[in-house]
Amino acid sequence: MRLHTLQRMVQRQARRVDVGERIAAQRGQAASRANWDPNVGKLRVDRLLDRVDYDAVRLPILVVDEEHRLVLGRPWFVFGIERKSGMPHGYFLSWEPPNYRSTMECLLFGILPKQALNARFPGLRGTWECEGLPRAVAIDNGPEFAGNDDGGSLGSSC
Repeated sequence: MRLHTLQRMVQRQARRVDVGERIAAQRGQAASRANWDPNVGKLRVDRLLDRVDYDAVRLPILVVDEEHRLVLGRPWFVFGIERKSGMPHGYFLSWEPPNYRSTMECLLFGILPKQALNARFPGLRGTWECEGLPRAVAIDNGPEFAGNDDGGSLGSSC
């Protein structure tokens, strides 16, 4: 085997090594994590609506029919939190498990003006000022948001 052939083989194999693994081998595991781990460091947002995080939770309450005393179920609560202020951006309450539609309803509620809602509840301290289209939307990695490649997932729509 010639040296030139061996050199090309080594270069080809080196290109197949993951970049994170290569940095870990050269500079150590801590340097690799600092550069490639998505959960390292603090997210920086400079102004309102730079980023809104969406999540869904099944509420720990049972809704019961008053007449027949039958349990109707536990509702799902989809919500968006604006990262700069920590204010709620939108919410959606549903019997259906979280999906594309419920998240889009939550996003729509967050985009729409809140003046009518603030006027409806004048006794509340403060106002709900978090409205408008966010610059970035983040959702959790739950299976309800993943979908398949048929265009029905949030990742293919946002």
